[in-house]
Amino acid sequence: MIKIDGIFYNVEWVRKSLKLTADILNGENSGRLQGTGDMYLDYVGTFLNYTGQIHRSANCTDAEWNNLFLVLANPVNKHTVVFPFGNQKMGQDIYISKVERTLIKVDEDGNGEKWDKAYEIIFTAMNSAWRPGYELQGLI
Repeated sequence: MIKIDGIFYNVEWVRKSLKLTADILNGENSGRLQGTGDMYLDYVGTFLNYTGQIHRSANCTDAEWNNLFLVLANPVNKHTVVFPFGNQKMGQDIYISKVERTLIKVDEDGNGEKWDKAYEIIFTAMNSAWRPGYELQGLI
């Protein structure tokens, strides 16, 4: 089960699809120093972003699966998601920049559709999880 916005969904991460990137952002004062050319880094923080696929669990209904697509595709300012993170979990506010699903078939009479049992999603962190001089935030 995966927890999104405080609700557990009957879905799971597709094995070996979930990728975590640690994007380390630097501020406007970063750059090469005059005279020496040494690099000075004015760190803003580390943003933890995830991409991956989720798939339906056996007990996920068609209605729940389709509703989850609408939840993920809804253009809201943020979602709260709990992700795997080593031996712990990472809870963070994210926005979803892409949700993708694949149409498998349409009934011959045109009244029904069958969608793949996986969604590809890009989750982008709203806030830095790790700021210079502070502890890593969001671990559960």
